[in-house]
Amino acid sequence: MKRLLPLAIAISVSGCAIYSLVQPGKVEVGNAFRVEPAFEWSRVEVGNVEIWTINGSGLEAVQFIKGVEDGEAPFQSLSGPGEKKLQKYRKGMNPVEIQDLMISNLKSLGAVKLDVDTQAPMKLKGADAFRTELTYALEDGLRRKAIIVTAVKSDKLFVVSYFGVKLHYFGKYKDDVERLFTTIEVL
Repeated sequence: MKRLLPLAIAISVSGCAIYSLVQPGKVEVGNAFRVEPAFEWSRVEVGNVEIWTINGSGLEAVQFIKGVEDGEAPFQSLSGPGEKKLQKYRKGMNPVEIQDLMISNLKSLGAVKLDVDTQAPMKLKGADAFRTELTYALEDGLRRKAIIVTAVKSDKLFVVSYFGVKLHYFGKYKDDVERLFTTIEVL
């Protein structure tokens, strides 16, 4: 089985997953986030991850990873049975260690030629956060971009990320996702 990056894993489960519609307006994602999308998205849940997409998760997706506990891997519910062992979140990690954890796990899930473009702290409603933008490829060679925002609240790790094919889809929805990111509230 080919290794799959989290943005593409939903493709493999989409045959048995049920998508639902996200309407514009205030939306609660589990008991973890509150956001305010400006337009409709399709969503599916895989374990503790909720994935939103417009054209399909292999092209672009926003992922909400809800409350990773101490000793759990952030992408665990998205990794296949034959995947390499993922690094685990540890209570007390600083923002740079958490971003290193995310990058290490993306590499374990198949990201190659991964370059970090920017890293900086940011504020979310309800929590301080850290943002990383990166560029990478999968085994198919197609370049992709991602924005990963992480926050810790009540010793749990919360992650909101945006993945997209660099050639067209990432840029097409980037401004909309940036607006969505300004509405993130960690509950």
